[in-house]
Amino acid sequence: MTEEKQVKEVKEYYSSLATEIEKPNEEKRKEIAKHFYGEKDSELLEEESNLCVSCGNPTADIYWREGITILDLGCGSGIDLFLSAKKIGKTGTVIGLDMSEEMLNRTRKIMEKKGITNIKLLHGRIEKIPLKDNVCDYVTSNCVLNLVPDKAQAFSEIFRVLKPGGILTASDIVLKKTLPQEIKEDSIKYVGCIGGAIMPEKYQENLENAGFTSVVIEDVHKDLNMHKWVMNSSCCGKKKETVKSCCSNKEVTETKKSCCSNETQEITQEESEKRKKLLEYDLNDYACSSKILAKKPRK
Repeated sequence: MTEEKQVKEVKEYYSSLATEIEKPNEEKRKEIAKHFYGEKDSELLEEESNLCVSCGNPTADIYWREGITILDLGCGSGIDLFLSAKKIGKTGTVIGLDMSEEMLNRTRKIMEKKGITNIKLLHGRIEKIPLKDNVCDYVTSNCVLNLVPDKAQAFSEIFRVLKPGGILTASDIVLKKTLPQEIKEDSIKYVGCIGGAIMPEKYQENLENAGFTSVVIEDVHKDLNMHKWVMNSSCCGKKKETVKSCCSNKEVTETKKSCCSNETQEITQEESEKRKKLLEYDLNDYACSSKILAKKPRK
């Protein structure tokens, strides 16, 4: 998959998630949130921001104190922004960066509805963060860095915006072994966000090359197969699926629920079968949800 195609698919998929209309299975979402965030922090999450695309809790290793600045990369609908905003205090600042305007608009609506004022939103790419040097105490990210094609550039940008002594604390997908080609090429679209993941040795190398020290990459033993529910659920909108007629070999189009938007999508029988095959893989055999910690040295 080319870099351009990967970025396009990621942006389109997450933008569609942001504009979902119908409310999906609330109990399932709470179950997934509790699995990745733990019982205490899952109770603090803003329900409308929970799209079930997290793979951990990147805020768990933050030393909370007044006046700090936190940047959340690929902030999406703001699930970690709102969690941080509740913990950071009135003098702190939480900044969210996302390349999807639809996601940012969803976050703004929640902010307005809840009267939240200590969050700032930025539109842009992680490979070119629109902030000055040395401004953040922490940079967080949740199941996003694995989707960035140019990880070396992303880590260099994170290093640049962190203050000396600042810390990257992320939850991310890290490979255990090489992915089958069909997962590597299609997982962003069909299975979840493991197609762009890399091995831990390469992850650490990229971080250290950017200047980071005290690198920690730790498997937190979460079930990645929970993401299959999001990718395969019928939670909102409608989808047109082309299947074989029961009475002939002629293909017919059926309207079915879509998992992410109210727009119709043309899914051929071949694509439908491919999706089912991909969903049969146990994602935990190939990758793991990991805690990522890295420090920018003090001068």
